[in-house]
Amino acid sequence: MFQHKVPIEERTVGTLHLNEDKAQDGYTLFSKGFDTFLINNDGKVVHEWSSKSRKVFVAHLLKNGNLLRDGNESLNAPLLQTGGAAGYIEEVTWDNELVWRFNFRPFEVFLSHHNFEPLPNGNVLVLCWERKSKEEAIAVGRRPEYIPDNEVWNDIVVELEPDKVNKTAKIVWRWSAWDHLVQNFDPRKPEFVEDIAHHPDKLDINQCVVGGKNANRNRLLLTLKDVKEGEFKVTKAGRTGEKDWLHINNVSYDPGLDQVMLSVNSFSEVIIISRKSGRIVYRRGNPAAQQRGTQDDRSLFCQHSAKFYTDNQGNRSFIVYNNGRLPDRAWTSVDIIRLPKFNETLGLYDDAWQANAEPPTWSYGYTPGRPMSWFDTHIGHCQVLENGNILILQGTTGTLVEVTKEKTEAWRYYFPVYTNHESGVAFVRQKYHRPFRADFRFFMAAKYPPSFSGLKGKKLCGYRYLEA
Repeated sequence: MFQHKVPIEERTVGTLHLNEDKAQDGYTLFSKGFDTFLINNDGKVVHEWSSKSRKVFVAHLLKNGNLLRDGNESLNAPLLQTGGAAGYIEEVTWDNELVWRFNFRPFEVFLSHHNFEPLPNGNVLVLCWERKSKEEAIAVGRRPEYIPDNEVWNDIVVELEPDKVNKTAKIVWRWSAWDHLVQNFDPRKPEFVEDIAHHPDKLDINQCVVGGKNANRNRLLLTLKDVKEGEFKVTKAGRTGEKDWLHINNVSYDPGLDQVMLSVNSFSEVIIISRKSGRIVYRRGNPAAQQRGTQDDRSLFCQHSAKFYTDNQGNRSFIVYNNGRLPDRAWTSVDIIRLPKFNETLGLYDDAWQANAEPPTWSYGYTPGRPMSWFDTHIGHCQVLENGNILILQGTTGTLVEVTKEKTEAWRYYFPVYTNHESGVAFVRQKYHRPFRADFRFFMAAKYPPSFSGLKGKKLCGYRYLEA
């Protein structure tokens, strides 16, 4: 298909800025609706896949050139639907042929959600919700008033081993938050302790944000009532103790130490788990979730996309999309935070509970003097690229920005694809502007360099712009 190339300075969507000397050469993967697209730096599509029957939330390109993607099971799993819900995970070839597929059953109890992590051995780490009844929650010491939905969702992490012969997968490792709980409410329950602060390697089952996830992002909602403004409803805070209690939204793996990192959104914490022991060995972001420290000690706010990162000097860190919240932290930043040394003898990180947490070693945020010029309330993604640049997905506005370590913008892509609730996915034409209140939200995008093994031997000629 021939399309006229519009000069960058005349564009309204797609690639709006490109510094070829500074930008990472490569191909960026993202999904919207049923489709997954791979584009070059000019914004031209070089390849695409369609799931045909299920909307795709997250997709990863594998080293063998196949695509690993999720699929939404909203029709079969109506009891487990909230932000990040998925259900299916499957691998397909470059030509969209099924390799294997797995879903958690029964749908009334389990559902995969948010992101997943391909492992070096070919397996996959997957996040999954597990419904627990009110009675099960009370049995581990949950306060009855913190069960307004009459159920609580446990978070589990599983490792799937693909069975390509039978086109399925099996669970070979499992970690459950329910096995690492503590509480100081009911002394009759086995999880009871006198002082939560003395057990930071456990999760307090009664650590519930007042007003739920909505108020966690915007504390001002606690002072508002539901109001009607034309056809749009402005909703006050959610329920304290809502069922999606932890809202873990990312998983990352470090093969060197065999550890798993989880972004616990509702706690505003990043935690690290030892795969060998299952123990929580590090927490960072919000000591108050451990009943240690105060609000002044907090460094993470409703974060996303926490991932292990090791620089060229071998320094171990993690990168995180630090969303922020209203009114006290009304801006977003991407932070690189150095990890302390892991003590093999103790099986913990030094300063594992961030008593003396250092500031980020690198941070990229809002325009000086304009703190709300970049503020993503509830989604976003970041990635360290091969050349050291940082790819940032400003999730709520559907904007991709690539910056150098010196914080110079090297590439900007303004998504032309959006969700149209009447016809599915729609596209903005070049030189036109985005329609008001259309859904341009994206959860994840990833960039792959030309040297990536999964691209070897693939035809990567751009053949169309999405903004036709």
